[in-house]
Amino acid sequence: MTWWAFSSCTASISVLESEQYLGTSGTRTLFAIECLNGKDIKRHSYFAQEEEILLLPCTHFQVISHLSSNDNLHIIHLREITPPFMLLEPPDAMFADSNNDKASYEQLKAKLEQVMDENKRLTTQCKQQQTQINKLESENQILNKNYADYENEMERLKKKSRQADKAVENLKQEVDESDKLNERLQVEIQNLRKEIERLKRTADRPPERQKTSLPAPSERLTTASSFPTTRTT
Repeated sequence: MTWWAFSSCTASISVLESEQYLGTSGTRTLFAIECLNGKDIKRHSYFAQEEEILLLPCTHFQVISHLSSNDNLHIIHLREITPPFMLLEPPDAMFADSNNDKASYEQLKAKLEQVMDENKRLTTQCKQQQTQINKLESENQILNKNYADYENEMERLKKKSRQADKAVENLKQEVDESDKLNERLQVEIQNLRKEIERLKRTADRPPERQKTSLPAPSERLTTASSFPTTRTT
């Protein structure tokens, strides 16, 4: 069979399963195409995520198989082959010769193999980069954990510092109270010293003599004649 139209195709199964295209239910027909006459236009397409491939006209295919699944999905497998006759006359006579067409086909085949090799190399490189990304993510997780531990330690030290500041404030209050108590004690000591000095001065003063009063004349002692005597016979 020959494909005569420009057709938009895709390399993504998930795109085909969307409701905009085949969906996942109902009667559907899927063409699985192997060809070289397709152009990757996802870099130029409006929907880059659809991995769009443009199938060019005048492409000759061979039907490889026709499969039908239980969910009404029909799959037709097509493979591009060299047509037995000229499908489209080239504008340049230099390419009119079938030998040139065969050489061009071989060149395209060699280029396809080169692209596939490059794809393998890029795939290997992507895997290596993914491994490096995973390693960096692991290191980032370790750094995040260390940072969290650092934050916890900083919070603990801040809490301890606040407790120390509170203890210092309490000590300052105790020192102030001690200073006030010391001042009161100094005043009392001064008062005691003054009292001691006063007592010393009182103790060192000589004692005063006691004054005696003479008896009044009427109170003088009586003479011997005044007392009665006992006569003897």
